[in-house]
Amino acid sequence: MNKTNRGFTLVELLFAASIAVVILGAALGVMMQVQDTGNVLEMRAAARTEAQRALLAVSRELGQASLASLSVLPGESIRYRVAVDADGDGTLLDAKGQVEWSAERVIQRDSADANHDGIGAEQLVLINGSGVTVLANGLAPDEAHEGTAGQPGLWFESVPGGVRVIIRTQATTHPKRHVLTEALSETVSVRNP
Repeated sequence: MNKTNRGFTLVELLFAASIAVVILGAALGVMMQVQDTGNVLEMRAAARTEAQRALLAVSRELGQASLASLSVLPGESIRYRVAVDADGDGTLLDAKGQVEWSAERVIQRDSADANHDGIGAEQLVLINGSGVTVLANGLAPDEAHEGTAGQPGLWFESVPGGVRVIIRTQATTHPKRHVLTEALSETVSVRNP
């Protein structure tokens, strides 16, 4: 009698299926890890971009400020005045030759939701009279987090001739697996006396 193998035995099929499941499981794990790493990198870049945007806006504002008008520092907000053409004559001086100063401006966390957009404390805002301008979003909360214990999301310190600004932004990957914090600082020279 001549025996011919026409297929696989049940044991061989089960063995092959179990190997395929292990390989697919490992491939799925690697794919999920790559996706998670991509999300982390994307959110870290978003947090860094937002911190850079905030520092640029704050630096531009404080660079025009009057050193004498700066609020007492250190602190989580800063009050100041800038030279303006208040009387509309094309110069920053009044008829007596004195510098014309703006109303007090404030850069702070939007804890009171001054612009009524419902976002609140994670926004950095410039309050100029009755106007509110959002300078950045995603400020890190002031609560202690791993690696940032006791460090606020916004901080101003007095330095000779200017202000040191520290901004910490935060982004969360989806699903909420990683909270990423970026901290940037810059020393701004205040040009006006």
